[in-house]
Amino acid sequence: MQRIEEMEKNLHHQVEMLRQLEEVAKAYEASQSEYQDLQDYYYSDQYMQDFDAAGRGEFDKIPAGVLSEDAIYNLIMDRQQVAISLLELATKMLKVEE
Repeated sequence: MQRIEEMEKNLHHQVEMLRQLEEVAKAYEASQSEYQDLQDYYYSDQYMQDFDAAGRGEFDKIPAGVLSEDAIYNLIMDRQQVAISLLELATKMLKVEE
């Protein structure tokens, strides 16, 4: 009886976790154009011009964290690490024990 209750709990938890993962994955997929815009901006001449202007205090009255030296770069690196983790997770998800 206890085993069945535990497995029932595990089943419902896994179904909910999968539902949440799918929801987040869809939302993240929908946001990819934002990421591409950030990446394009980071590697553009405009970013360097804005970065220099921020150094002169031209953006002191607005939030400009995007112009910090590492914000976008860290996002790019973090994204790569998460992608690797997701690939590893996908491999585990596809593995079927017999």
